[in-house]
Amino acid sequence: MRRTMSKRPPFENRWTSGKVGWRWYQELEALGADDVRLRIALQDAPVAVAFPYPEIPAGFVRDWLRYRAATERRERAQALGMGTLATAITAAAAAALGAAVVLAAL
Repeated sequence: MRRTMSKRPPFENRWTSGKVGWRWYQELEALGADDVRLRIALQDAPVAVAFPYPEIPAGFVRDWLRYRAATERRERAQALGMGTLATAITAAAAAALGAAVVLAAL
């Protein structure tokens, strides 16, 4: 679940807090993690691509990327857990149905 009511970033950082941090957080969220990673990588390219928000410190961006990676891992783990649960329920239902068919034949 995303924290949208707070006016500070939902992760610890030493760069800023309050409204400025919240604005930086929203700007990075709007770009998305893949785009931010790509733009950072292209800064060192022969033809550099400027980061769209030069006022955001690189350390804040790295902290945000770590937060996003942890969030994505947690969401994938939850989705995998739900998929495993659904498979287990389906298997149990199929076993119960199979048992009912066998018992009915007796």
